[in-house]
Amino acid sequence: MMRAALQMLLPLFVLCRATPSLAAGEAKTVPREVDAWRVRVVEKPRFAWIEPFRMGHAALNEGGRCAGPGKCEGGKWGYWSAAGRLALAARYDAPGIAFEEGVVVKLEGRSGFVAWDGRVVLPHRFGALVRYENGFFGGGDGLSAPVEVFDPAGRPLFRVPGEVAAHQPALFWASRHGRWGAFDLTGRQVVPFRFAEVSDPGNGLVAVRSGNNWALADGAGRLVTPLMDRVYDTAPDDVLAFNQGGRCDGFLYGCEGGRWGAVNRAGKVVVPPVHDCVRVYDFREDGTELVVVDHPTMPVSTSDDRCSGGTWRLLRRDGTAFSPEGFSFVEAFWGNDYARCARGGACDEEENCTGAKWGLMDREGRFVTPHVYDWLDEYDSIPMAFVRDGKWGFLGEKGVEVVPPRYEQLHVDDDVVRFREGGKWGLMDVAGKVLVPPRHELILPFVAGRARFREGGKWGLLDARGTVIARAVYPVICAHRKGTWRFSRTAGCGLKQGKELLERELVLPGGRLVREGTADPDCACDGAKLGLLDARGREVLPGKYAAVVVTEAAPVVRAPAASPPTPAPADAGDVPPGAVWVLVNMGGKCNRAGLCQGGAWGLADLAGRLLVRPSNAFLSPQEGGWLRVAAGGACDVIDARVEACSPETRWGLSRLEPASK
Repeated sequence: MMRAALQMLLPLFVLCRATPSLAAGEAKTVPREVDAWRVRVVEKPRFAWIEPFRMGHAALNEGGRCAGPGKCEGGKWGYWSAAGRLALAARYDAPGIAFEEGVVVKLEGRSGFVAWDGRVVLPHRFGALVRYENGFFGGGDGLSAPVEVFDPAGRPLFRVPGEVAAHQPALFWASRHGRWGAFDLTGRQVVPFRFAEVSDPGNGLVAVRSGNNWALADGAGRLVTPLMDRVYDTAPDDVLAFNQGGRCDGFLYGCEGGRWGAVNRAGKVVVPPVHDCVRVYDFREDGTELVVVDHPTMPVSTSDDRCSGGTWRLLRRDGTAFSPEGFSFVEAFWGNDYARCARGGACDEEENCTGAKWGLMDREGRFVTPHVYDWLDEYDSIPMAFVRDGKWGFLGEKGVEVVPPRYEQLHVDDDVVRFREGGKWGLMDVAGKVLVPPRHELILPFVAGRARFREGGKWGLLDARGTVIARAVYPVICAHRKGTWRFSRTAGCGLKQGKELLERELVLPGGRLVREGTADPDCACDGAKLGLLDARGREVLPGKYAAVVVTEAAPVVRAPAASPPTPAPADAGDVPPGAVWVLVNMGGKCNRAGLCQGGAWGLADLAGRLLVRPSNAFLSPQEGGWLRVAAGGACDVIDARVEACSPETRWGLSRLEPASK
């Protein structure tokens, strides 16, 4: 809301735009991998700071002293365009909030909006200025000053003495003397100042309060539900839950008492308020489903208990049940053909059940398996792991047991299955054929067709056929990142363990069981030396660097020599091998939290070629092939993000370009 924005002075509003879809028959352009690249210096390091590119522009400070992001003293700010030119000269007080058309920025302590071609859309006369998601503006001069609203061209629409909120694309909700009304995009008031509160459920409606009663209003300001003793949930699409008659204190899921129901966007009650709990699951193109929970024999004592235990039912978006039967647990279909459900016993919201037996239900309410399982894995696709009588197997199509319960543990990773037998891990395919007998100490989850395995206390890489592509000779191999795996042969580096793993526990009839191998832990290193493996298991970078950071490479369009380079669309242009750049650090002090202090940074590709030798305080590849370069000082870096730099550090810009053939 505008009043909150004035208090914060630097509001964070993001302009969201839909990505245009391809026309019928239009082919999608795929980035082309290019082996040879070069680095061309465009601006030598002379700026006190250069921000990362946003909306095709990077804010830069000239003449100041900067110790890190948001830590600049003195100097003036301007903007560099990804088209290869200075878009706005360095004359502004601070970096502003960038949008596709321009930037909200301060000049001599006052905020205005400047287009990227230099046109002043709104003059610098506001104490605070926000740009709403619909492209309009709200400006004011302090918490007690009126708020003015302007259209995208800077023309004034209306002025109110209170707050302004752009919850809906075609309406502004505004307050005067503690009462809220609404204006349309022409500045005409369409709802009088009559409501005590307005909130945003997030589905094109707003919730409005009068006294203790709430209603929903549509995009034209019309009430689609009557004012009643209800509190509404947020909802991204068509259906939202509500509490009627409870004590909610403005926080829906903290409501004490009352009954729960659901209403659709047209204002029709699809689930009457007779339940202890209603959960809405919106799957967009796959539809909306609801889970309701009731406790017919035991009243709910607290808000924490209302969605646990009791009888569960799964409903369609119109409130009709998929099955007339009540369950101790049932989940939404999540866009799939089957949903897990449990009979008997009791289950909580975290799917922990005691005394329950699990089965599968289809969308017609038919049971495709008997309820004989102690547990069924989360359903993404068949096959699905299960536990029965303390042993593990997995189900195939139509709920048929492909592998009966015989293993100590079992995990399904898309088209390959990991299993443990006799304390050792092996692999099988989804037909149950063993690919690798149980001989490894551990096999971690498959990611991008590769899995880390441990043998003799050392780590290697397997593919989905069970072929060893990197022998188990490494003391540690880190988690996958964009088709690569970091490794270390030195002391001070290991995989995260214990509570850091967050491996899931199951509640089974025999007690709690930790699902070994469900987590995919990364490294925790302190003073180690790192190298890099590619998807073939090759060492593309030797294990000699204090830090190795793999970042995604944005495509670059080749422009004619006489034209300035331009940023590429997301689905076109040239990219380096593997579509990644690799940042390397020599000599820095890097700890378990991932913080690297000092040292020299360089840039390599996935073939192991050093485009920039380690000689800079930091490097940061940006959109359109730009490269932020810090030199002359030292920086503290976490992952690929600068936390702080010494004040003498200076920043420049270079271009990453495909080399001419």
